[in-house]
Amino acid sequence: MKKFIISIITIAIFMSTFGLNAQAATSVKVPVLMYHRIETNTNTSDTWQISLTEFKQEMEYLKNNGYTTLTNDQFYNIVTKKASMPAKPVLLTFDGATIDFYNNAYPILRQYGFNATEYVVTDQIGTSWGSSSDIIRIMNENQLKTVGNNKIELENHSTTHGHIANLSTAELTKRVGGAIAKLEGLTNKPVKYFAYPFGESSNNFVNVLKSLNVKVAFKVGGGMATDSSDLMNMPRIAIVNTDNITTFTRKLITGN
Repeated sequence: MKKFIISIITIAIFMSTFGLNAQAATSVKVPVLMYHRIETNTNTSDTWQISLTEFKQEMEYLKNNGYTTLTNDQFYNIVTKKASMPAKPVLLTFDGATIDFYNNAYPILRQYGFNATEYVVTDQIGTSWGSSSDIIRIMNENQLKTVGNNKIELENHSTTHGHIANLSTAELTKRVGGAIAKLEGLTNKPVKYFAYPFGESSNNFVNVLKSLNVKVAFKVGGGMATDSSDLMNMPRIAIVNTDNITTFTRKLITGN
């Protein structure tokens, strides 16, 4: 009887240790999805335009399959192992703050109660440009405030878009800091996350972001975000106009 009890205790200790080791070995993997324009009538020559129909399918897939849409702070705490990871996390990001987000994407996100992030180029707020066949309009301040009060975080995409990674420290500080001031004035919330224009970074750019207390900066590409990813060059998975629900689910699961 004594030997039997000892055996049970030994097995219990083994199982407990195995469970702890399995938990410790579980790696953090979070898909960070990057969108640009969600259009009812897409320009097929524009990689970054996807159809509203496709977007609806993708968001429905996330909802039906139990995904948790993260806030930026939740994402940061997960990849730095300050918080546990839900079974199916995803961070939804959108670049450019174009009007199609307000008209097309935002109602779907709100329908499902999803968190998402809009990266705003602040000098472009309320402006428009382009040809008569494809006019690009940027949300105005009132539209940004509307979405920003409903689970959409407005974060930093610089004051100006362009190939800015190799500008001087002073100029980068002006552009990043100016966008922070503008967005914090709009939202009355801290702005601590950044998306590199064109996904382009540099050592100097990283140093500037750190000096302005940016917590995470996102690039383009690179697969899944993990606990070993560089916080100042965090990967994102581009969703483009050649994707369908099959490639979307593959990217969501594998990062590629």
